[in-house]
Amino acid sequence: MTHIRTFQALVIISIVIYLGWFALPYIPVDYPPATAQLLRFSGYGASQLIQHPLFYYFVLFAKLAAAIGLFFFLSWGRWLFLGALVISLAVIPFGGVSVSPPFDSFIGALNGLTDGAIIALSFSSL
Repeated sequence: MTHIRTFQALVIISIVIYLGWFALPYIPVDYPPATAQLLRFSGYGASQLIQHPLFYYFVLFAKLAAAIGLFFFLSWGRWLFLGALVISLAVIPFGGVSVSPPFDSFIGALNGLTDGAIIALSFSSL
């Protein structure tokens, strides 16, 4: 695979991972009783006052539009992608305590790694 196809594949993989991570709280899973109690206590799947669901939909649509721009190598795509990531990171201190299941944390970390690789590749001179 060429570098161009590798980058395009990485953009597609990143969006698929993000869509999966976005949908994880809505998938019914039978957790062990202790884990379920901890998740209920921390408000897993609930909307916090600072982070309204519309905020998450805005970031989702911004990342989807940026992925289209990145896939077709449009210059605004990388700036929109960077902006969506900066906004997502800027609200982290206001979100409070977060508890998530192990698989959710794994998908979130994988999403962060792919997003970082996309930012590094899109702003490099390779």
